[in-house]
Amino acid sequence: FIVFDRNLLLSLILTFAYYFLHTYIKYDYKISKRVVEVEKEASLFFEIMILSLKSGKNLLQAMESTINNINNNFSKDFSVVLDDIKYGKSLIEAINDYKDKCNKENYNT
Repeated sequence: FIVFDRNLLLSLILTFAYYFLHTYIKYDYKISKRVVEVEKEASLFFEIMILSLKSGKNLLQAMESTINNINNNFSKDFSVVLDDIKYGKSLIEAINDYKDKCNKENYNT
Protein backbone atom coordinates (compact mmCIF):
# COMPACT_ATOMS: atom_id res chain seq x y z
CA PHE A 1 0.00 0.00 0.00
CA ILE A 2 1.11 3.51 -0.74
CA VAL A 3 0.47 5.93 2.05
CA PHE A 4 -0.11 9.53 0.99
CA ASP A 5 0.63 12.35 3.25
CA ARG A 6 -2.25 14.81 3.43
CA ASN A 7 -0.01 17.71 2.35
CA LEU A 8 1.33 15.75 -0.60
CA LEU A 9 -2.18 14.93 -1.76
CA LEU A 10 -3.24 18.56 -1.36
CA SER A 11 -0.23 19.78 -3.32
CA LEU A 12 -0.96 17.32 -6.15
CA ILE A 13 -4.58 18.47 -6.33
CA LEU A 14 -3.57 22.14 -6.34
CA THR A 15 -0.95 21.50 -9.03
CA PHE A 16 -3.45 19.83 -11.33
CA ALA A 17 -6.07 22.51 -10.61
CA TYR A 18 -3.55 25.27 -11.41
CA TYR A 19 -2.52 23.55 -14.65
CA PHE A 20 -6.09 23.13 -15.90
CA LEU A 21 -7.20 26.61 -14.85
CA HIS A 22 -4.10 28.16 -16.41
CA THR A 23 -4.73 26.31 -19.66
CA TYR A 24 -8.38 27.35 -19.66
CA ILE A 25 -7.61 31.00 -19.00
CA LYS A 26 -4.74 31.13 -21.46
CA TYR A 27 -6.43 29.38 -24.39
CA ASP A 28 -10.11 28.54 -23.97
CA TYR A 29 -11.16 31.89 -22.53
CA LYS A 30 -9.37 33.88 -25.25
CA ILE A 31 -10.81 31.70 -27.98
CA SER A 32 -14.32 31.87 -26.50
CA LYS A 33 -14.08 35.64 -26.23
CA ARG A 34 -12.92 35.92 -29.86
CA VAL A 35 -15.72 33.62 -31.06
CA VAL A 36 -18.35 35.85 -29.46
CA GLU A 37 -16.70 38.94 -30.97
CA VAL A 38 -16.56 37.39 -34.45
CA GLU A 39 -20.19 36.26 -34.24
CA LYS A 40 -21.34 39.80 -33.48
CA GLU A 41 -19.11 41.43 -36.08
CA ALA A 42 -19.84 38.85 -38.79
CA SER A 43 -23.55 39.18 -38.23
CA LEU A 44 -23.41 42.93 -38.83
CA PHE A 45 -21.02 42.51 -41.77
CA PHE A 46 -23.17 39.99 -43.61
CA GLU A 47 -26.37 41.87 -42.83
CA ILE A 48 -24.95 44.98 -44.53
CA MET A 49 -23.53 42.92 -47.38
CA ILE A 50 -26.91 41.28 -48.03
CA LEU A 51 -28.54 44.70 -48.15
CA SER A 52 -25.90 45.78 -50.67
CA LEU A 53 -26.61 42.72 -52.79
CA LYS A 54 -30.34 43.39 -52.65
CA SER A 55 -29.71 46.94 -53.86
CA GLY A 56 -28.30 45.54 -57.11
CA LYS A 57 -24.55 45.41 -56.48
CA ASN A 58 -22.59 42.34 -57.53
CA LEU A 59 -20.75 40.29 -54.90
CA LEU A 60 -17.42 42.09 -55.18
CA GLN A 61 -19.05 45.52 -55.10
CA ALA A 62 -21.11 44.50 -52.08
CA MET A 63 -18.02 43.19 -50.28
CA GLU A 64 -16.05 46.33 -51.04
CA SER A 65 -18.90 48.61 -49.98
CA THR A 66 -19.41 46.70 -46.75
CA ILE A 67 -15.70 46.68 -45.89
CA ASN A 68 -15.46 50.41 -46.53
CA ASN A 69 -18.50 51.21 -44.38
CA ILE A 70 -17.90 48.97 -41.36
CA ASN A 71 -14.95 49.54 -39.09
CA ASN A 72 -14.42 46.39 -37.05
CA ASN A 73 -11.88 43.57 -36.88
CA PHE A 74 -13.95 41.18 -38.97
CA SER A 75 -14.25 43.74 -41.75
CA LYS A 76 -10.51 44.42 -41.64
CA ASP A 77 -9.78 40.70 -41.77
CA PHE A 78 -12.23 40.17 -44.61
CA SER A 79 -10.54 42.94 -46.61
CA VAL A 80 -7.66 40.48 -47.06
CA VAL A 81 -10.06 38.21 -48.98
CA LEU A 82 -11.12 41.12 -51.18
CA ASP A 83 -7.50 42.08 -51.85
CA ASP A 84 -6.67 38.49 -52.83
CA ILE A 85 -9.60 38.49 -55.26
CA LYS A 86 -8.44 41.79 -56.75
CA TYR A 87 -4.96 40.33 -57.26
CA GLY A 88 -6.32 37.39 -59.24
CA LYS A 89 -7.39 34.64 -56.86
CA SER A 90 -10.83 33.13 -57.19
CA LEU A 91 -13.34 33.74 -54.41
CA ILE A 92 -13.00 30.13 -53.24
CA GLU A 93 -9.18 30.31 -53.17
CA ALA A 94 -9.22 33.61 -51.27
CA ILE A 95 -11.69 32.32 -48.67
CA ASN A 96 -9.78 29.05 -48.24
CA ASP A 97 -6.51 30.96 -47.78
CA TYR A 98 -8.18 33.17 -45.19
CA LYS A 99 -9.58 30.10 -43.43
CA ASP A 100 -6.11 28.51 -43.34
CA LYS A 101 -4.62 31.74 -41.98
CA CYS A 102 -7.24 31.85 -39.21
CA ASN A 103 -6.61 28.22 -38.32
CA LYS A 104 -2.86 28.88 -38.04
CA GLU A 105 -3.43 31.96 -35.88
CA ASN A 106 -5.77 30.04 -33.56
CA TYR A 107 -3.26 27.19 -33.36
CA ASN A 108 -0.41 29.56 -32.51
CA THR A 109 -2.37 31.56 -29.93
